[in-house]
Amino acid sequence: WKFGSENFLGDGYHGTPTHRSVELVGTNPGGGKGRATAGSRETNAASTSFNVSHHGSGRLSLRISPQDLPYIPTYPDNPAAEEYYRGVYTRRKEHMGERWRLSSGNGNIFPNA
Repeated sequence: WKFGSENFLGDGYHGTPTHRSVELVGTNPGGGKGRATAGSRETNAASTSFNVSHHGSGRLSLRISPQDLPYIPTYPDNPAAEEYYRGVYTRRKEHMGERWRLSSGNGNIFPNA
């Protein structure tokens, strides 16, 4: 368990730069055009990461989405889930105003003490 969680910590800049570069050149390893998540919040956001512990076992990521980023269907094959996520997106924008663009996530926080 520890190897996987610690390995996840050092890769804070992998997601956005690597996957966004695939979008920019319009290719993917499978030979198709772009990624399956083309246009997603993750591939269009500005992102940064911070270590949050003195021994390297925690990481916090912060993202700022573009103002004009529309809702992107998350589960097009599951109407109930899609309706839920679309509703959450709409309510979040209404409730948070301009702050809806900010999001965060953590790679791992260990130990949980």
